[in-house]
Amino acid sequence: MNYSLTKKLFLFLAVYIFALGICYGTGLKDKLSDGFRSNSSWMFSSFGKGGEIDFKKNKKDNVTHDTVAILTSKYQKQKARKDAIQKGAKTMEIKTVDVPVNYWSFASIFFLFYLILILVTPIAWKNKILPLIVGFIILYIFTMSKIWLAMLIRFSDFYERFHVGIESETLLSFLKYFNNIISFPVFGLMLALIIWFFTCFSKIDLKGINKIVPAQNAIE
Repeated sequence: MNYSLTKKLFLFLAVYIFALGICYGTGLKDKLSDGFRSNSSWMFSSFGKGGEIDFKKNKKDNVTHDTVAILTSKYQKQKARKDAIQKGAKTMEIKTVDVPVNYWSFASIFFLFYLILILVTPIAWKNKILPLIVGFIILYIFTMSKIWLAMLIRFSDFYERFHVGIESETLLSFLKYFNNIISFPVFGLMLALIIWFFTCFSKIDLKGINKIVPAQNAIE
């Protein structure tokens, strides 16, 4: 019996574990988080109608989140400035809301998983380019959509303070429920697997992989 399929599975697991070790051991994990944090700042520094987000690296030790998103709004700042003038105060008080984000489990691990999946897939290298590009684009859209939704929910939780987000409690409850589902890392891994299936599976030579080698005749 040919164990090519089993070998491919073990190869994927071995390469994936090795890649995880490199990410943790060389600091690549932090570099990936820096990239997503910079990208999030570029996309969401201005959020909705007057919302403002500052994505900061979490410099505290022994924390599970590598990033803190600091929420404010133009409405809040204008109100704080007006209140300070009325009180004759020299400074104004602005209460921000901090949202912890772990970009490793929120984004990076999906891209790494998909990359290794494509690399070990037994198809021609030229056939891996398009699936890799398409998959990364879809995963990027998925990641940025999750960030947008998470920030929208937090702004909405403090709507009276920021005047940004959703006022409807019913819609907000639904979005929170949906967000809880897509925020599980397993959801992102399953999405990567589905993308791989639709972009690569049909190109695999299943006959070659599942080929059964005839058993040798027994010596009488």
